[in-house]
Amino acid sequence: MSNDEVKLKKERDPIMKVCFIVFLLTSVVVAGSSIYSNYVVGDDTVVINGDTVNVRYVGTYYDFYGGENAVVFDTNIWNVTNGNSSKSNSFVAKTQDNHKEFTVNVGSGGALEMFESSLINHKVGDKVKVMIPVGSGYTSAEIHKSFTTSSVHAVGMIETLSESKFVEIYEEFKDRTLSGMMAFDSVYGWPAVAVYDAGNKVVNISYSPTVGGTYDMQVMNDEFGKVTATVTAINNNIISYTMTVKDFHVLSAEGPIKQIQMIGLNLGGNPFFIISVVDSNNDGVAESFTIKQEEERNNVALYFEIEIISINP
Repeated sequence: MSNDEVKLKKERDPIMKVCFIVFLLTSVVVAGSSIYSNYVVGDDTVVINGDTVNVRYVGTYYDFYGGENAVVFDTNIWNVTNGNSSKSNSFVAKTQDNHKEFTVNVGSGGALEMFESSLINHKVGDKVKVMIPVGSGYTSAEIHKSFTTSSVHAVGMIETLSESKFVEIYEEFKDRTLSGMMAFDSVYGWPAVAVYDAGNKVVNISYSPTVGGTYDMQVMNDEFGKVTATVTAINNNIISYTMTVKDFHVLSAEGPIKQIQMIGLNLGGNPFFIISVVDSNNDGVAESFTIKQEEERNNVALYFEIEIISINP
């Protein structure tokens, strides 16, 4: 190689290196934009009917998430599940690994209609709020009953529950081996002893309350209020008792009738939710109360805050 050729090569090398680096950077930027555009607000793609959309969401009762009365009933956001926000009576806490993006096929009817339609014309990164009124969310036949503080309720001195119902009601036994005699406080508040029948997979519970005694009943979430049971009589192996609702959280009121945050109980495997009370004295002690026996989330207004993560036409 001549001296002139060596000199020319040395002069070209830096230029070639710079050009190569510029080419690489350009390639990275272009490739990056094609991926990035699917996940950031900068993409102009909006949701239309038929799209598949991945979302994160928080579903609440009474108000949007973060509101004073908001109670979370469902979410796929770990920080919400693991945080200090109020959770509904029926809230099921999933493990962190089970908090995955929720896939919505818009217009398919796979999710609530208003949940799906609220995503239309929104793009990745948008946060959408939608209130779904009673009748447009989860629905079922309404089963409501009202009682006064003097209404008499009854349960047998001995009650038999299936193994699955027993551990559903008494979660402290969920991770324990059922065997022998097990002493505990019942959902009614009074003492109980249970014997597991392994052959029939049932639990036989014997109750031992005291006539005249008042007991704190086991509510699903004591954040929403308290319920006490007062034993009025025990005859022919039947326990008679009255119930009093107190320390409830009022959402709205029309005179003495107050709509409250639902208080859940599960007596004998039959869950129900106290939804309103009459409190003429405004002292936080109900003179009467109304319950619903359908699922907690049924026939109530629902509030959703939804974040769009990706859109796939």
